[in-house]
Amino acid sequence: MIEIDGSEGEGGGQVLRTALALSIVTGRAFRAYNIRARRKNPGLQRQHLAAVRAAREVCGGGVKGDWPGSRELVFGPGPAQPGRYAFDIGSAGSATLVLQTVLYPLWQAGGASEVEIAGGTHNPMAPPFDFIAESFLPWLERAGARVVAGLERPGFYPAGGGRVRAEIRTQAPAGEARAEKLAGVELHARVMLARLPDSVAERELRVLQNALGLRPEHGRIERHEAASPGNVVMVLIRHAHGVELVSVLGEKGRPAEDVAAQAARQARAFLDAGAPVGEYLADQLLLPLALGAGGSFVTGALSGHTRTNMATIALFLGDCIAVEPLAGGRNRVVVRPRG
Repeated sequence: MIEIDGSEGEGGGQVLRTALALSIVTGRAFRAYNIRARRKNPGLQRQHLAAVRAAREVCGGGVKGDWPGSRELVFGPGPAQPGRYAFDIGSAGSATLVLQTVLYPLWQAGGASEVEIAGGTHNPMAPPFDFIAESFLPWLERAGARVVAGLERPGFYPAGGGRVRAEIRTQAPAGEARAEKLAGVELHARVMLARLPDSVAERELRVLQNALGLRPEHGRIERHEAASPGNVVMVLIRHAHGVELVSVLGEKGRPAEDVAAQAARQARAFLDAGAPVGEYLADQLLLPLALGAGGSFVTGALSGHTRTNMATIALFLGDCIAVEPLAGGRNRVVVRPRG
């Protein structure tokens, strides 16, 4: 049984989600202790429990310690079973993080699956649905997983109530996936709005157009129905190797101009760094490349999340990830396929 200290490294829920996915894929049981020990509310919260129970359902495995606040969990996997699954987080917890927990085992299960998840779709500290759809899934397809995902209804904090659907199929990988240079850049702005005046989105879009020099046809406003008000400002940076998506959530009492200005600064910082893979995508690419045909990419400084994910992957798959420092604070990350 693999032993995992959940307080090591970044020390959040990502350790648990990666361990659950790889436990099912490799058939290796694990015990995690000190789960989220350094967090404000340590132990398993509702969102983490939703991921644990979703993982158990797709593989019929055994679990000990799956209760609110638990700081220790033992998970014994069974083989993932393709099929139709529905999970309800029961809060505004991230639906995309639960999806990523079960996505890898179902990809490797040898048959088609459909997954529906109810919860939050645009949350602080979690990848929004648009990031998954625009930035992450195209890389996953290159690695050998055909995933078609749709946002049926957005879910914002605190009400949640969002709904995401995904169809997961296995296909032949396109070979090693690579992204070495940032080239062929084109910027697009997208503002999502629910139960708020149109003027909020119009002001945000105007700031983005002025700050980033966008043409009018490269910006759009999306109006949605949702259980609670919500606002997301996004900049899509399309380039030769994929899409980087910057997103900033609007907050009650915060001027629309400040939200858009923050998104513009983050987009400019990505462009100035000159690396084709951003901080958050770098973290997300490690598992699909290791489970697919491997590959490499250039990114900036490695975050605590990325280094923690590398360490967790190594516990199950061995030393399959190498980092080569480059000039200007950038890094080349090389991932060898498992086996």
